Amino acid sequence: MLRVRRELTGIEYRLCREDERIPRLLDDTWQETWEIVPHLADVLVTIPQLKNLQGERQAQSLRSVETDLVYSWNRLNELAEFLCTSNALDIIRIDVFYTSRHSRCCPRLPFESYLFRYPSAGLLQLMILAMRNYIATILYAPLRDAGLRIELLEKNCDEKSVEQRTREMCQTFAALEHAYIDAPYVLLPTFYAIVIVGFTAREELRRWLWHKFAHFEESGALYVNPVKKNLSILWNTPELVSQGFAFWKSRPLGNRRSVVDIDVIDLTVKVADVSLDGCQNDEMEALIPD
Repeated sequence: MLRVRRELTGIEYRLCREDERIPRLLDDTWQETWEIVPHLADVLVTIPQLKNLQGERQAQSLRSVETDLVYSWNRLNELAEFLCTSNALDIIRIDVFYTSRHSRCCPRLPFESYLFRYPSAGLLQLMILAMRNYIATILYAPLRDAGLRIELLEKNCDEKSVEQRTREMCQTFAALEHAYIDAPYVLLPTFYAIVIVGFTAREELRRWLWHKFAHFEESGALYVNPVKKNLSILWNTPELVSQGFAFWKSRPLGNRRSVVDIDVIDLTVKVADVSLDGCQNDEMEALIPD
């Protein structure tokens, strides 16, 4: 299906009016983005298995995850460049004051603000940025500890690059929050992207960030609560399950875990599996260390 869409793209875009071209372009790019997810899922599942592999079997697994990570990174770069060159990410105003209800309940923005001409393109940009930092902080870090070195990621997953993408994610989310102020449900899927920011946000971003976590918790508890259990492990913050995000708004936690190791990934995957099997809360919390 993706191959057919790609073949049609070059023909149909030229025939579309401007008001039709961007929505079609975004729909196609979303399909391409979701195609990357299984590759990242395979890497995530493989990481805990490395503990029990040795010799050639471990080397083969490392070669497999390297192939998946390089493919995913290159595809994300291609999609990001495509969005930029297609004018889908056009900005219509810079350094604006977001006159929304959040200006009364949240801290002032600790970064430059702007408005998208096409906010739906911002949703896609946020996802692509999050997937890049997910590779850098969640997947590649433990693999690097296991001895894997990927030149492409070494050049793009350094601290400065990660921080730059993190700041851009915050700016993108703020613009989307303003654009969808009357339709906050549109932002629920972006919670996962904001979680990635929690691993890498510099100090000046953290108070603003934890207010956003609290808003997600208030507006979509059923959506957020299962994720909190995983975060309590990934962020080494077991009290997050009982206290929630709002408790930390006035004194936000610092970055959670500078390195995510194989044991943490293993435990997180187990908690996710238990959650999918539908166990009760006390069974799941038994997996979470004190």
